[in-house]
Amino acid sequence: MAEELNHETFDLAAVLSGIDYPEEEVHVYFNQKLGYAINRLNEAIAEAERREDSDTAKELQGDLDELLDKVKDSRYTLLIRGISEGTRRGILKNVREEFPPKRNMLGMEEDNLEADEAFTRRLWSVSIVKVTDPSGAISLMSEELAQLLQDKAPAPAQEAINSAMAKLSDGSKAGFEFAAQEVDFL
Repeated sequence: MAEELNHETFDLAAVLSGIDYPEEEVHVYFNQKLGYAINRLNEAIAEAERREDSDTAKELQGDLDELLDKVKDSRYTLLIRGISEGTRRGILKNVREEFPPKRNMLGMEEDNLEADEAFTRRLWSVSIVKVTDPSGAISLMSEELAQLLQDKAPAPAQEAINSAMAKLSDGSKAGFEFAAQEVDFL
């Protein structure tokens, strides 16, 4: 017999089905040549300032400002949303079924690059909600686009994606840990 809902009972399934996950916008740049040029100018400005050559530093700063204006036109924005632990575990389970772990003669799991790439690709495909290009056009994420990002995006862009995903997970945990301490001592 089902228990009737009253002030002492609640529907946990309803509570869990309405969970809101945090979101983070991440700006990435795919033009490595432009990034490298900006870094070189930055280094040259620092060197000119070290030599106390303010005329050269000002001239180089003008060049840097021009490149910084260009970089604004090459910024892509990814909207990344946190995921449930069940989703993450489901992805891991599917990847381990598709790429069973192999063990060495000591019984330790060997590294499996294909499995790692598949896990990352699938995690990205459910975590990255959309990508907005510099003109404002939007592309919704799919596993195929996640594969393209994984294969073609420069390392700094991939690091920014992974860092944002970790921040969403770690930030939620830290927030609840802080809240628990504050609430417990009130």
